[in-house]
Order: sequence, then structure tokens, then C-alpha cells
Amino acid sequence: MMPTTTIGIRDDRVVLFNREARLALAFSWRAAIEVAHSILWKVRGIEAPDSHEVAAIRVRRDEDSIVLEQATLGQIFAIWPLRYAHAIGEILIAKARDLETREQAEQVVFDQAILFRRGLKFGVTSDPNLQHVAGQLAAWDSRLRRYLPGGLPSQEQFGVPAIVHGRSAITAHDLRLLQEIRSRHG
Repeated sequence: MMPTTTIGIRDDRVVLFNREARLALAFSWRAAIEVAHSILWKVRGIEAPDSHEVAAIRVRRDEDSIVLEQATLGQIFAIWPLRYAHAIGEILIAKARDLETREQAEQVVFDQAILFRRGLKFGVTSDPNLQHVAGQLAAWDSRLRRYLPGGLPSQEQFGVPAIVHGRSAITAHDLRLLQEIRSRHG
């Protein structure tokens, strides 16, 4: 039976919780990324050494499973089949990135505001609250307006759809040609 592992964020830590064993591991976002990379490397069969930053946890591969254990006591936290371990590694990275964004929200907002001010269509966060604050900063911060003139092209930036009224791009002549092609090949 596959152990139930819950991955979440609590008290500024990424937490792995194994219900059956009633064990929890908590990592900083940096350590969580290190553990996740180690899991993903082992799933792919890459024999990379475990991170020195996360010396308390050992990730190893046993045939068709990944074993996560405490390094000092040798206590096994979880054994995951390879197909689940890959997903757990990806989720662990996603949670770590969420926590990183929370911890560095001020810098993320400023970086996003610079991109908005330059009119670029990509961003550094998908959090709508941070995007809103970054849009306000890009529009009203005097430093950004002074050093990055040019305004804030909001329609391009936020992807506001445009409705175009008028004639269709396909003409009657185009329709006749399509009907002729269909009749020849149909």
C-alpha cells in the first residue's frame, strides 16, 4: 500500500507529512528544492550525491522505489514507487517556489513592476495580488517613471481581449474556392 504523503506549507516551512508513520519533515524552501532535486535525480537513475545542505535527510533508490530516510538514525520516512516519487518531487519544488515568493514578495513585486513598466508580456509571479501591487507600483512609483519612461501598456500587459467589429476576413470569393476544392477532393 502506498503511504499517504501530504505536502504543504506551515510556519514558513515546506512540510512533508506521512500519515501512516505519523512523521513530519519540515524544510526551508532552499532545502526543499535540494531534497526534490535529489528525488528527481534518483528517479531518473542519476547517481548524484545528496546535498550537503540537507545532511539530515538521505534519498536513495532501491530497485523500483525511492526511499527517504533520516540520515543520523536511519529511520525511514517514506518509500515511494518511482512513478509517485517523480510527482512528489515536482510538487515539493512547486511548494518551495510558493514559499520563496512569499518570503521575497517585496523583491518579486519590484521585479514584476520593472517588467510591467517595460511592457514585457511575461512575469515573475502568477499571484494576482502581487501582480496587482506590481501594476500599481509600475504606474505610480516616481523612480520607475523617471528611469523607465514610456508608460504602462496595460492592454498588452494584462491580456485584455479586443472585440473587432466589421466584416469577416473570409470573402465570398474565398468560400467559392473552398467549395470547389472540396468538390474535387470530396
